[in-house]
Amino acid sequence: MILVARWRRSVVVLRAMFLAGLVLGCAATGGPLQTTATTPSEPDVVLLAENDYEMRIAEAKAQRSIGRFIEALASPAATQTYFAVKTLLRDGERAEHVWVSRLSYDGARFQGTVANAPFALTTVTHGDALTVAPGDITDWMIVEDQALVGGYTIRLERDRMSVEQRADFDGRVGFAID
Repeated sequence: MILVARWRRSVVVLRAMFLAGLVLGCAATGGPLQTTATTPSEPDVVLLAENDYEMRIAEAKAQRSIGRFIEALASPAATQTYFAVKTLLRDGERAEHVWVSRLSYDGARFQGTVANAPFALTTVTHGDALTVAPGDITDWMIVEDQALVGGYTIRLERDRMSVEQRADFDGRVGFAID
């Protein structure tokens, strides 16, 4: 089973709860599972099919556009207030997508810190240093002019929410999603 948990953004950076990504699991239907788990540290964990075609498309969009992210990170505009990348980590048979923020890029790899508290992994925790190769990125995001740039998996998950869930989510994220 592949898990991705939601994470809490730094109050200093974005001052709101933010969806970190998607929890992926095996499902015979191939469609998203509508299961939510709750833990004290990560209140909303959504389970989706591992073979989720739409999610693979969102991840491919992130990969195809990673150059745009790298350029922005190298010379951030004053209106770009937050940068993060998402990657899949493995811990034995467990795997989970995590967001990495406080980034630098040396031309070959991103260095940063784990921005969310992993739900299933035991080898990495919130705040741990992490190095990520561009080819291992499954999503990226920038907050620019208080709006999301990139965030392809975030957009997909948001599109799958009910009207009520989307309104709640939009009220918590602290930036606009078009």
